[in-house]
Amino acid sequence: MFSIDPQILKSNSQRWHYQELCELVSATEERFSEIAAKSSEKDYQALLTDFFGKAVLYIKEIYTLLYNGFADGAMTLAGELFEASVLLSFIEKNKNDEGIAERYFDNIELSSIVDSIKLLSFLKDGATDAETRTGLEDAVARKQRTYSSLKTKHIKFLSDGVFRPYWWLGFNLEENEKSFSGILKKTVWEKTLFKHIYNMSKHAGHNAVNPYENGEGAVINADPSTEGFQIPLCFATASFVNVSKIVFMNDEIAFADIEDRLNKITKPIFAEIWK
Repeated sequence: MFSIDPQILKSNSQRWHYQELCELVSATEERFSEIAAKSSEKDYQALLTDFFGKAVLYIKEIYTLLYNGFADGAMTLAGELFEASVLLSFIEKNKNDEGIAERYFDNIELSSIVDSIKLLSFLKDGATDAETRTGLEDAVARKQRTYSSLKTKHIKFLSDGVFRPYWWLGFNLEENEKSFSGILKKTVWEKTLFKHIYNMSKHAGHNAVNPYENGEGAVINADPSTEGFQIPLCFATASFVNVSKIVFMNDEIAFADIEDRLNKITKPIFAEIWK
């Protein structure tokens, strides 16, 4: 069985304030669950809850990977959390669009339907008896009808009748801007913390791709070095803070005290990289 030297784990835990960061994430989660209003509708409150839940899961996974020595895995998930942070920033900026929450949830349903159709079709092609094949064909047809219903519902938001990436953002972006880099430019890119992620990764000797060059967002490779741990740690924590601030602001939940404590840990680490 693969194992890491306990001394390395202890050193990582102390060096990167593992215990305190985990406690602050737990405190954030508990504060939200105690006060925030719950919603079973496809409304903005449900959207906020969904993003916050994802952010909590991501940050827990990232810290677990990072403090067990897997910086590359942590960096990959940090990119996912960053994308969620950017999307929520854009949604918050355009929350006067009353249909955006419903479209967001319908897009999740659409993804599930498409995956189900692919799986059911695969099983159908491999079915050896007529009864099983007929049953799978019926299941595919039901999924396709649901897909068509959602397509009819949102047809005005589709380009050439096709569900393209980020279609659910509606008319808040021009069609040629509906990419991650387009959303990024409209949200947090100008914030110093995120704007310098690319520069810091390059400064630290990691491989990186400028999001303005390929339109798909920054891709940063972190190795298990000092800088390799610092970048995913700060990147993920900053994204988690951004999501939490938006969610807590909307629900009028106090967050400044937790944010200050998180910043006291991560800002000096960022300063070490950016010398």
